Amino acid sequence: MVNSENAQNPNDITIRSYNAEVAGYIQHTPATYQQHHTPLLHWINTTLSFIKNDDRILEIGSGFGRDARYIRTKGYNITCTDGASAFVDYLKAREWDAELLNVLTDDIPPSYKMVFANAVIPHFTPEQFEIVLSKIINTLPKDGVFAFSVKQGRGEEWITEKFEAKRFIHYWDPHFLKKCIERVGAEIVFWEEGIPGDLPSHMWINLTLRKQ
Repeated sequence: MVNSENAQNPNDITIRSYNAEVAGYIQHTPATYQQHHTPLLHWINTTLSFIKNDDRILEIGSGFGRDARYIRTKGYNITCTDGASAFVDYLKAREWDAELLNVLTDDIPPSYKMVFANAVIPHFTPEQFEIVLSKIINTLPKDGVFAFSVKQGRGEEWITEKFEAKRFIHYWDPHFLKKCIERVGAEIVFWEEGIPGDLPSHMWINLTLRKQ
């Protein structure tokens, strides 16, 4: 649980940690897709089938650009953003167009048919997630899609995996997650749970919502 020591916004702490440890994150995260990423690619490919090639995609939490690079190979126009300025600088240094965007505090740019956020939502508290979810769904056009992943489980903790700077993680119970989605009136068009991550002890839920 988040204790009094970390009474400030846990997402602010998490962003500071990524800013300080970009090199460590990149070093310990596969730069290319591995065998256990097969479900991830299935999820991305299925989600892309819900939009057209000329529809615009906004990625939240682009990191070092692995998923965006793949999506671009499929012929889609994707805009990279991240809440950590160090990741934005990393992408720009490699001639990527990238923008600083804190989805909690900033407005979601309009005119995007799809919002994609892989491994971002776990860093939000349930209350923050509901803010983000409502903001994105309200911004999307009719039939727009929001694809995101969460860590499956219960409770929350501060993690130091991949690098030592701590990051906040909330684990999501599938039933509770679906209740949150029901409140915004979005349709679940893709759902897979129990998906292994980069660390074998982690299970993920990959899902895609469509605005009614």
